Order: sequence, then C-alpha cells, then structure tokens
Amino acid sequence: PGQTLSTACSAGAYAVGWGAELIETGQADVVVACGGDAFSRVAVGTLQRFGLLDGECCRPFDTGRAGMVTGEGAAALVLESAESARRRGRPVHAVLAGHGWSCDAHHPMAPEPSGEQLRRSAARALAGIDGTPGAAVLHRAGVAVNDTVEAAAISAAVEAVGGSGGDVLGYAPKAVMGHTAGAAGVFGCVIAALVLRHGLVPPNAHVTDLDPDCPLTVPLDRPAPLARPSVLVSGTGFGGNNAVLTWRAAA
Repeated sequence: PGQTLSTACSAGAYAVGWGAELIETGQADVVVACGGDAFSRVAVGTLQRFGLLDGECCRPFDTGRAGMVTGEGAAALVLESAESARRRGRPVHAVLAGHGWSCDAHHPMAPEPSGEQLRRSAARALAGIDGTPGAAVLHRAGVAVNDTVEAAAISAAVEAVGGSGGDVLGYAPKAVMGHTAGAAGVFGCVIAALVLRHGLVPPNAHVTDLDPDCPLTVPLDRPAPLARPSVLVSGTGFGGNNAVLTWRAAA
C-alpha cells in the first residue's frame, strides 16, 4: 500500500505514524516513511505576508523570536517489525514506542490556544514508554504563539504521567535547519535516533535571552546528557494538524 499525506508541516510525522500502523495491523512488514518539501515564491510570499518570517535567523527559544526561516530538504526512515529486522539481519537504530495524532479544527493557521488536542496526541504517544521522556525534539519554529502552545501541551502531557516539563530536555532543530515543512517530522525522528545513539541532546542555537515561559529544560552552549533513553518528537501544521511520536533506544 502507498499513501500521500497532506497535513501541512506535520505530514512527515503523520507518515511515520501511519507506516507504524500498517506494520502493527499486519498490512506490511516494511514501510519507507518519507517527508520532503520545496518552498516556492508563492509559499515564501504568503508566509511573509502573514508576518511569519524572521528576517535575521530562527530563534525558537529566544524572547526576541520573530518568525521562522524557510528550509528545503527530504528525509526517509525504514520502518519494520522486530521479526522482519531479525530475519533480514538489519540493525535497529531506535524503536518507535508510541504515536498519536489529532486536529484542532480551530483556525487555518493558528493553533487552538489551550493546546488540548496536541496534549491528547502527546498523551497517546507517551503511553508507549515507561514514564517521562528524556528529551523532546520540538516542532518549535520561532512563531511565539505556536511555540508557547506546543511547550505547554507537551509539559501537561508529561505531568499527567508523573513527571514535569523541567525533566525534559527540549531541542528545536529549525534554529539550524530552517523549517523544512512536510519533511520536518521525519527529520525530527532522525534526530531522535541520533540522540538515543549518542546519549546527548544538542545545544540550542540562537538563544540570547531565553524564553522564561518555556516549561522545558533548554540545553545551551554545550550538549546535555540524556537522562532517560526515550525521546518525544512533536509535529504541528496549519489547519491544526498534530502528530506526536515517542522513540526509545534499541536493546
């Protein structure tokens, strides 16, 4: 089976979750989940018109953030059942432990202010791991209202399983990669696998004045050790499309 998903900037994360469901339900043994996007003049012009672009750099964790910076790219993951990986003798880089998705149905571009649907997606994803994730690879793109809602929703989901936002190391790759739109969620999963492999969360770039309202712990200046071998990946998109995944280290 094949499927093209169009859930805006969360499409890559949706593709990974959908691929996992194909495997879980026995419809496939191996799935290639891809995300890719190219920005056109029309797309960039639209983002500029709505005041969503930062003319200097992407600063997701800084109080001076003024929007996103566009990027282009593509990423792909090979997903397969544990049995298939053993049969083919393939190395396992990380294990997809849980996933959840939802839609705000609130506004074409802005997130629903309470973040309730995103919180529910995170709660479903967290059900696949034991307790609090060690880190979160965030969608956080430098748009203040979106960044605030996302961090609060993830923190609330973590608190519901007995942790706190401060227990989670937050990382925002768009500060160095730009916003790769439909590819962003797959890039987030690749980063999660690398974090699990190396046991380190990269420092966040372009932070001069750290946002005091962010409930997560934000590594700055140097990598931070991963305290627990699990990573959450968050994806959000225009239209209120939310997708959250959790990964754990391979045995």
